[in-house]
Amino acid sequence: MKRVDNIGKLRKEWGEKLHLFAYSYVHSAVVAEDLVQDVFLKILEHKINLSEYNNVGSLLYTILRNKCLDYIKHKMVEENHIRDVMDANYLLASKYALEDDSIKIITDNEIHKILRESIATLPDTTREIFILSKFKDKKYQEIADLYGISQRQVEYHIFKAMSMLKEKMGKYYLLVIFFPGLF
Repeated sequence: MKRVDNIGKLRKEWGEKLHLFAYSYVHSAVVAEDLVQDVFLKILEHKINLSEYNNVGSLLYTILRNKCLDYIKHKMVEENHIRDVMDANYLLASKYALEDDSIKIITDNEIHKILRESIATLPDTTREIFILSKFKDKKYQEIADLYGISQRQVEYHIFKAMSMLKEKMGKYYLLVIFFPGLF
């Protein structure tokens, strides 16, 4: 019982000083208190004979210093793990978002809308010839025969339509040229 009494006296004499020391490094009163308790538990568990030490304060601060270092190192490992998990989750979410077809559908719908609106502004004959050529896969000669015009005039209407679409659609008009099957 004498040993516990000595720890009680030691706690009374050094507890507050040790707590302030720990708090200055861990920035948490609760954690600092736990670390100070660990110091006194270590003394009890290892049956450290304090009478063998000339400077008990130095021993207590050394034990507490090591406890604080262990705590901080552990926190750093936890933080790195949390950051890695957050980074991994962020990357996974980004991957799912990029693979999500709904974004493609929205983009495709917007492009379709721009194309429909742009085509609607074309002059009637130019619009009809353009649609037959690009969306109905009619050959220039077929269109020429249908409208009773020359193949050269069909080419003119297609060129005129593409010029007007380029002006209205910006960079999206290239999709009409290279991927007419999209529309």
